[in-house]
Amino acid sequence: MERKKSAKDIACEKERIKFRSEIRRLQYEINNKNSEISELKLSLSQKERGSKEIC
Repeated sequence: MERKKSAKDIACEKERIKFRSEIRRLQYEINNKNSEISELKLSLSQKERGSKEIC
C-alpha cells in the first residue's frame, strides 16, 4: 500500500518535474546548436576548398 505524500514530498516532486523539463529543453537546444555548428563547419570547409581551387 502506498503512503500518503506529505506537502514536502509533493513540493519536491513538482520541483523535480520542473527541472527535468528544463534539462530536456536545454539538451534540445544543445543538440540544435551542435547541428548548426556542424553545418557551418562543413560550409566553411567547402568554401575554403573552393577558394583554393581559384588560386
